[in-house]
Amino acid sequence: MTKEIRVGLFFAVSLTILATTIFYVGNFQENVKYRIRFFRVNGLETNSPVHFNGVPIGRVSKIVLEEQASTTQDVSVIVTINVHRSVKNHIRQSTVADIKAMGVLGDKYILLVTPDYGSDPLEENAFIKPAIKTLNVDELLRQGTDLVGDVTEMTENLKTILSQLAKDDGVLQRLIRDPELAHSLSASLNGVLKQIETRESMAGVLLNDSEMGSALRQSLKDTLAVISSLSSDLQRNDNAIGLFTKDAEFGEMLRTRLTSLLEQTEAFVAATAQSKGLLYRLTQDEEYGERVAANLEKASFHLASILEKIDEGDGSASLLLNDPSLYQGIYHVVYGLEHSGLSKWYIQSKRKKGDRLIEQEEQKP
Repeated sequence: MTKEIRVGLFFAVSLTILATTIFYVGNFQENVKYRIRFFRVNGLETNSPVHFNGVPIGRVSKIVLEEQASTTQDVSVIVTINVHRSVKNHIRQSTVADIKAMGVLGDKYILLVTPDYGSDPLEENAFIKPAIKTLNVDELLRQGTDLVGDVTEMTENLKTILSQLAKDDGVLQRLIRDPELAHSLSASLNGVLKQIETRESMAGVLLNDSEMGSALRQSLKDTLAVISSLSSDLQRNDNAIGLFTKDAEFGEMLRTRLTSLLEQTEAFVAATAQSKGLLYRLTQDEEYGERVAANLEKASFHLASILEKIDEGDGSASLLLNDPSLYQGIYHVVYGLEHSGLSKWYIQSKRKKGDRLIEQEEQKP
């Protein structure tokens, strides 16, 4: 074997080892990166959590505005997320992303959902599609048809009322044919007009007091302005009422849930009345309710005192709440224990030993 062949073989083997090393180093990275294009981030921040079907899988690493040359379109926001490599197989081309709120404070997070696992896996650093709520035009047309049917039904009812008024025993016929009834009604109307003229009624005050009339007209104008503002808000699709009136799928889901909630509430009230448990005693026994209220007030006072000490103190609980670095350190330690083979073996061995001891205790007479 010549010297040139030996040098070529050595160079080829070196390149193979280098490529294999780069491949395995890339696969051993914990996180993979994806991007999402939103038009509104709605309070989303860097380091906000990323969930998949409710399970935390990563965090937001970067939020930047996309460069947009056109001034007629909204500038989109590019959100970069880092998720754990173990869930890479769940991120597919059908996966959609949406911004949600959690907790009482409404902290924002990104929710990923994959409706179709038959699609191909999504490559790293690719764009995940944002969730889009579509408008069901056919449902709007159906609602318009229902409105026409309602108007037709109202017309038929009006015809029925007019036909009843035309009968001989109707009120109008009695007024026409009965002079005594007409005289009594005329006397009553004269009394009402007299009260109006003497300002003894609200209508008389409104007709004769120009200042109050002006104030009432201004109040009506303000009310109409508020109604107009509400009507314009209803035409939008980014609020709950707009979704309820224009998104048939959302409206049907909301109606189903409200119906289920009412049925469950009715069953709960019936069960409470029959069982005469705690809730029944709270609503029916006044003395018992006062004692429970006093205890709740005392417990609230102690809880507020404890929370104040935690917030202002320098103990472990206070540091966990006020020092993000301590929380991150604990999170990393726990995460490392969960992915450590030795810790998993130790915990499983202790769990099996505990199961054996419990089984031995149960077998004793």
